[in-house]
Amino acid sequence: MSVEYYLPTPEPVDVATYDLALDRSRPRLRIGLLANGFPDGEVFLTRLSEALSELVPGAEFRLETKGRTDQLSACVQEPLLSAMAADCDGVIIAWGHCGSCTSGVTRDGIAFAKRGIPSVTLICDIFWDYSLWLDGALGMEDLPKVRIPYPVAGTGESNHRAVARRIAPEILARFARH
Repeated sequence: MSVEYYLPTPEPVDVATYDLALDRSRPRLRIGLLANGFPDGEVFLTRLSEALSELVPGAEFRLETKGRTDQLSACVQEPLLSAMAADCDGVIIAWGHCGSCTSGVTRDGIAFAKRGIPSVTLICDIFWDYSLWLDGALGMEDLPKVRIPYPVAGTGESNHRAVARRIAPEILARFARH
C-alpha cells in the first residue's frame, strides 16, 4: 500500500509585459471612462473628463458603468467590453476603492490590453501594493495605474474636481509611457 500526496499549488502563470500607448495624435481621440459601480465612480469620471478636456482639446469621452455594487470583483463583460474596445482609443477605469473592486478593475485593464486598447486604472493608495501584486498574479505586469487618495467616493464634488485636476496630467503620462 502506498500513500500519494497532492500539493494544492496553482499552475504557473505566464506573465506578459504591458506595452501599449495611447496615440494622442489621432484626429478623433475617443477615451472610454469605465466606472465599476462603486458609489461616486460615474460622478468622479465626469469631473475627470472635464479636467482632461482642458489638456486634450477635442477629445471625446464615452462614460459607461460595468456593473453594480454587488459585482465589484467581476471583470467587464460582453457586450460592453467589445463595444468599448471598438469605439475607444483608450480607457480610464475607476476605481480600486476596496479590495474586491481593486481585483475587478485590474482584470478590466488586462481585458482591454488583450484587445490592444491602452488603459489606465485608478487605484486608492491603501490598495496600491495589493494592485501591484495582482498584476503578476493575473498575468500582466506593469499595468498602467494612477494612485488616488482614499477615500475619494463620498467626499463631494469640490474634492472630486480637485483630485481630477491633480491626476489628469499623470493619467496622460501613464497612457504615453510605453
